[in-house]
Amino acid sequence: MAKRYAYWRSSDGCRHDEQEGRYAPRELLKRLGDSAAINEAGGLVLPIPDEFRDDCVLPARLSVMDQDGEELTLADTQDIVISVLKCFLTKRSKRAVLTPKEFLAYADEEANHFARRQVTQYTLCTRLSVKSLPQKAFTVRGCTVAAIKNLKRFALPSALTQIPAESSLRGHLSATRYLPVAVKTEGRSVHEATSRALGAIDLLRGLWTIKATSGRFLLVEDAHKRRSISAVRSAPIHTLHHRDGRVAYENYWHDPSYAGDADLFVPKEGWSRVERYRRLAMLRMASSKYRKEVEDLVIRYANALDYTSPDMCFLHLWSLLEKITGTVGGKYDDTIKRTACVFADAPRVKEVLGFLRMLRNRFVHASVGSEGRCNIAYTLKYFVDIHLNHLISNTFRLDALGQYADLLDLPANYSVLQGRRFLLSKAIRLHSPATN
Repeated sequence: MAKRYAYWRSSDGCRHDEQEGRYAPRELLKRLGDSAAINEAGGLVLPIPDEFRDDCVLPARLSVMDQDGEELTLADTQDIVISVLKCFLTKRSKRAVLTPKEFLAYADEEANHFARRQVTQYTLCTRLSVKSLPQKAFTVRGCTVAAIKNLKRFALPSALTQIPAESSLRGHLSATRYLPVAVKTEGRSVHEATSRALGAIDLLRGLWTIKATSGRFLLVEDAHKRRSISAVRSAPIHTLHHRDGRVAYENYWHDPSYAGDADLFVPKEGWSRVERYRRLAMLRMASSKYRKEVEDLVIRYANALDYTSPDMCFLHLWSLLEKITGTVGGKYDDTIKRTACVFADAPRVKEVLGFLRMLRNRFVHASVGSEGRCNIAYTLKYFVDIHLNHLISNTFRLDALGQYADLLDLPANYSVLQGRRFLLSKAIRLHSPATN
């Protein structure tokens, strides 16, 4: 049987093994199969209605994995979708219809070609909101992060010259005090290489932020300047280069929510305390059986805290809490119960989380923000921090991220747990291979 790479997603974002199209966007496939065409130059001509772009929606419903089980970037997935459509249009008969199963078969073939591409080495240029780094270089997720000594050796992509003079991005380029940083990375595409580099940067920032902002609450909000909670911000612009400094991609990656530079991060007690936590956290994660999943959570945490809108920060932290507690798409009562169970004063914590859930629902369903938005976000961050630290340290010596959610779902009553252990021991004995 040929190796599978492509899967349809359900509405909750989960991948599914079935190929017959239960979760497939059938109408989109039909429209693209009927209306797409190949022009004389060999390019794909797509139907583009005013209300949406079919070729953008379709990749979001498709999950494409590589040979190591890592999901491809959305940009690489979109390239595969375009290749699939070209292949179908070239080979089809006049009455052929693009079925979900056939689409996945084409996608598997294209993903297999992608998996066999040569890996190319690159350097991502970005900046961090620090005066200096605490050490010469960091090795993170297979990437090497270091300060840039000579920025002039990296050529600028042509697209940067086209940024309007009045743009905040242009202001950043001309006046930023952020430290230039280079990330040595690699990938089978420029998008894969960039994703790996930004993941390494975000993991560093996330670990630094957990320690640097631990126990912090903002009592007075500045109405004149929007600030994020994150201790260390990355630049709003990133460029990709070959190792010799030549431009590898004539465009650039940018942060569409950029609202101005943050203050430079200067640890109150120096870098030693923050760095000690970061090194210990990375050592503990390295020995974890679900290291990748925990690192991904820290990366999501860093990105959530980057939002200068407290309401957006709050929503992304709540989403992260759902992931940690295994309640994505589930009941919020379960989210609250599982979040609170690790606290000695669980009844009080449940009341606080119930209040936060109410605020979340008001914002999502009625677009009503809350007073003291920053402190609300800090409160939710406190609960996320506790659980992230349990996962980073693997406090309970678990073998999988899902086991953490299962542990949180167990009853908090000691007598009930003792009774369950008694029955489980009997059940294990009953169904033991030696007994049978």
